[in-house]
Amino acid sequence: SAIFQDRQEQIRIKAASFVGASPEEIAITRNTTEGNTILCQGLDLKQGDEILLTAYEHASNRETWMRQSRRFGLAVKEVKFPLPATKTQILTAFEAAITPRTRVMHFANPLGGSGTFVPVKELAQLAHSKNILCFVDGAHCIGMVQFNLSDWGVDGFACNAHKWLCGPAGSGLLFVKQAVQERIWPVMGIWRDQPKGARKYDQL
Repeated sequence: SAIFQDRQEQIRIKAASFVGASPEEIAITRNTTEGNTILCQGLDLKQGDEILLTAYEHASNRETWMRQSRRFGLAVKEVKFPLPATKTQILTAFEAAITPRTRVMHFANPLGGSGTFVPVKELAQLAHSKNILCFVDGAHCIGMVQFNLSDWGVDGFACNAHKWLCGPAGSGLLFVKQAVQERIWPVMGIWRDQPKGARKYDQL
């Protein structure tokens, strides 16, 4: 057990360096779906709060939010733009969809099915200018392109290791920015004393 625990921390440190984050912001998960679910279900949201997705999301992201919408009366809005889209078209579409009740923007990069890359850094800046959280489904960018989460400035990022990283099935990562960890609850946990940082999101 102790050997595995040490190995887990070594992986956390290595993974954090790879994606441009602190080890305190990295949780080891089973896949992107688990990470997306933690970001979605871990937030305290109220009836009428709005979540912006793109119209091109994988079910791992879209259906998780749709279920929360049905349970708690959230408003999930799908942002549409032509494909292929320019950076300006994507930013303009998101900006037009924002209202005073928008709380979260959650989108894939790249978008599944089309391979369209979205301007993550600019979308995160737009979100933060309106006091909105910005989450990314990164299932198809990790291992395909170079990126840096600190540079992107997003609040949450979920990915797997079994696609472009060519890693084993049942392995993934969740990044939760240190500044928002108090706002996102773990959705499973048996600890009497909660682990520090993003370790509280390590499920199994």
